[in-house]
Amino acid sequence: MGIFLCIAMYSCLASGMHLTSETNTNDSISENRITTDFNMDYLTDSRGWRLHKMVSDKSCDMNNDGVAHTDILAEIPSCLLDDVLHLNTDHKAHYNRGLRCGDEPNNNAYDWRLINQKLIMTQDAHETMMYIVSVDNKKLVMTMSMESMGIAYLFNMTFIH
Repeated sequence: MGIFLCIAMYSCLASGMHLTSETNTNDSISENRITTDFNMDYLTDSRGWRLHKMVSDKSCDMNNDGVAHTDILAEIPSCLLDDVLHLNTDHKAHYNRGLRCGDEPNNNAYDWRLINQKLIMTQDAHETMMYIVSVDNKKLVMTMSMESMGIAYLFNMTFIH
């Protein structure tokens, strides 16, 4: 599984979180949403996107080590951090993987679609929705929400080439 869904699924499994379909646009961690068209060539750049930073609006202990962080990369196994996401112009997506996590599934194919600023990735009828905050020729910034035991978390993610 690629970095978006791996992080989401690892987080869900480790801490009982569930993906939600809406992002709280009034939360202080979120930035201004894209309000105009952007160059799709940036999003589908052949260099792909590697997760550089992921911050939560609330501290999380996703790896159950007793220490909560807002820096989510401190909570995630390093084998998930070197995957490079490729969003192809035919609306297929895949990951170039570096280190493999022991329980990482072999299925590496996704469909993706963009509705306004919502990037929706689908694999085996499971959808993960992220909101694009900004994208240019160097950086992709998105938000994603999750819920655990009635508490909503908002994640701000920065990807680079």
